[in-house]
Amino acid sequence: MSRSGDMGMIVRRLHRSGRSDAGIIAIILTEMHFRGPFHRLIEFLVWRVLSLFRLHRADTISIGLGQVQVRHWPHPPRLGDTTCPLFAYDLVAGRLGQFDQTDSCLRQRVARHVGEVRSHYFQIVQQYYRAIEGPNKTDAGNGSKASCRVSNVLRSPSPDPRR
Repeated sequence: MSRSGDMGMIVRRLHRSGRSDAGIIAIILTEMHFRGPFHRLIEFLVWRVLSLFRLHRADTISIGLGQVQVRHWPHPPRLGDTTCPLFAYDLVAGRLGQFDQTDSCLRQRVARHVGEVRSHYFQIVQQYYRAIEGPNKTDAGNGSKASCRVSNVLRSPSPDPRR
């Protein structure tokens, strides 16, 4: 299955489970945009090796679909958790929920997630966010139109990374 098909399926699965915050989904899709499944496996294996040696660095590695540092995980990571969109959503939502929600604009949420907002990264997040939110919300809450719009984002050229 293509990456756009995977992402569309993820959007539908999240919406069907009641996880529909477009900002959180856009962050997860952006992280998936930059790193595929092979990189996720390598991250998990590196974390596992470092954790066996009880190195402090192991806790600061960001892994999984949501790219959350291990120290913020509710339990030691399992490989299945690193590839589960529902777990990623809950992890990112929980992490963002630790902050004051008085200023919940997308840029602030992204800054809380990644630390420093780079222009290229934020442009990708915005594209996914707009695709998920869309001009109309007539997809009966199941994410079907949002997943089509996400597929369109994946087929469009990426913004210039030099900005």
